[in-house]
Amino acid sequence: MAGAILLCSSHARSADGPRAEEGRRAFQAGVILLKDPDGAKYEDALAQFKKAYLLLGSWKILGNMGLCALKVERDGEAIEAYEKYLAGGGKEIDPDERAQVERDLAALKAQVVKVHLDFPSAPVRISDNRTTTQGGHVVNDYEAAGTSVDLAIHPGHHTITASSTGAPPWDVILNPGGTGSHRFIAPAARSEGSNASGRRTAGFLVGGAGVVGLAVGGYFGLRTFSQKNDAEPYCQGTQCTQPGVDFREQAKSSATISTIAFGLGAAAVGVGIVLIVTSRSTSKEAPAVASSAASSGPSLRRPAMWMAPSVGPSAGGLSIEGVF
Repeated sequence: MAGAILLCSSHARSADGPRAEEGRRAFQAGVILLKDPDGAKYEDALAQFKKAYLLLGSWKILGNMGLCALKVERDGEAIEAYEKYLAGGGKEIDPDERAQVERDLAALKAQVVKVHLDFPSAPVRISDNRTTTQGGHVVNDYEAAGTSVDLAIHPGHHTITASSTGAPPWDVILNPGGTGSHRFIAPAARSEGSNASGRRTAGFLVGGAGVVGLAVGGYFGLRTFSQKNDAEPYCQGTQCTQPGVDFREQAKSSATISTIAFGLGAAAVGVGIVLIVTSRSTSKEAPAVASSAASSGPSLRRPAMWMAPSVGPSAGGLSIEGVF
């Protein structure tokens, strides 16, 4: 197929002037690179053919561009070049060559993977490293002028890096004919989101422990009153028989436990609320966390802390209610 395209494309449109002459030199350089004795240098040839097409504008150059892009796995560029080649050449393209290009184009379209990438800043230099089944590597670099870009790439195992963002690489296996998306997040933003999430989790844990403390305090407070009432039949003022003494001692112990539990519980609830409130403030300022695949669906409300102990009137009864 390479020979057919080279034969067809070697008659790039004639033109005059320095610009046209530069274009013809670039085209010839591309042809030489494809015929290199040590093997075709498709990546270097593609750069020369792109330059020639920019300067000359001949549809005939597009066949060579499509071939080179196909060989270096820039599938999106190969599809675009082949489509323009077939449309521009029309009936001038040899029927056998047209049939071959159409077959290659159909195969490319069947397996190409469409990927959407988002970045925290622009411009961005993207490096796509695909690991082949034989353990080799095919590397392609792209430039993104804005904060997002859409690529059409070869299926397989890819490690995609956005070098200027400082974000970790995206390591992914892309299936033929599939799609994928990923948002690169700068380390600082990722750390802020992680810290906010950690504070929020800690807030609920500490606050929950505080509610338990308040409930325990309430329970032993009720026991204090119950044990004092149990002691009354055995006491006259400060004078008590042994059962009365025992009930009063138990009441003192329950009162001490109740006071300590209430104090610790109230402090823990206060700390928990502070952690949750500060985590919300931070999360409003931090960007969204990276996503490796597009998703849709209803948004979920963040949990809000509202807790209240409910202590049953009978001794030994205890229940805790909370809304998260």
